[in-house]
This record gives sequence, structure tokens and C-alpha cells, in this order.
Amino acid sequence: MDAQLVRELFNYDPSTGVLIWRVKRGCRAAGTFAGCLSPNGRWVVSIQGRLQYRYRVAWTHYYGSPPVVEIDHVNGISSDDRITNLRLATRKQNCENLGLRVDNTSGARNVVWDKSRGLWKVQVRTNGKNIEGGRFDSFSDATARAENLRLSLFTHHRIESA
Repeated sequence: MDAQLVRELFNYDPSTGVLIWRVKRGCRAAGTFAGCLSPNGRWVVSIQGRLQYRYRVAWTHYYGSPPVVEIDHVNGISSDDRITNLRLATRKQNCENLGLRVDNTSGARNVVWDKSRGLWKVQVRTNGKNIEGGRFDSFSDATARAENLRLSLFTHHRIESA
């Protein structure tokens, strides 16, 4: 993705994350909102017939070059493309910042109900290994332990923005 082309095609508002067409493109008039929401919850725009994620276009527009690694949405909301919400990340760091899985039933990351023992179980997966965090009578104790375990194992909170 070429930064010069991106800046010719779009205006980017870093405080809102919105791209606006600078030029007429097909049925899209200059000055209109650019992009559409994809099924995975990310905004996409078409550049020279290829769909591009809006956050990558925003990064390129703002910093003048495309990202060299993945981009992580700091707040976990993949449709929030404000520049303050975007940071460079490794694949591992990006995965560490995921929200709740769709099949989560406890309402907390890395905490599950262990039916056989009647306790809350903490388990965090990192580097291809499951790390046991213990079992707890209290849900709040289990969620606190899960958070502490993630802070000690994960590196996403140590990322510095470019």
C-alpha cells in the first residue's frame, strides 16, 4: 500500500478513525464516507480493486508508511480505528488482546467452572501451552488470579505505539 496514493484518495480523521473520499470513485462522491463494515466487524475500503482494512489505511495515512507488523486495537474493538487505539504488535501480542470467546459461559477470560470439583478454574494459554492458575471457591478470586497470570505471562500491555 502506497502512502502517497492513500493520501491522494482519502482524508483521515485520527480522532474518529473515519476515512473520507477526497476524489470521486465510481458512484462515491468526493467528501463522502469511505468503506463498509465487513462480517468480521472490521471496516474495509477498496483501493485499486483490492479490499484493505481501514485500520491499515489509517496507519499508512497517519504515519506515511504501511505497518511492518500487525496492528492491535488497544481497546479490543476492531471497528475503532482512531489512531490512539492502534498500535503495532506481534501476532502473539495481538492474540493476547482478544476479548471474550463466543463460547465463554463464565463472563471472564481464562475462568471456567470445574463441575467435577465445584470450583472456578483458572487456565491461560500462551506459547502453545496451558498454564494452570489454580481453582477457587470465589469467582472474584478466580478472575483476579486470571488477570494477574495474564499480566505476568502476556506482553501486549508492554507494547509501545510507533
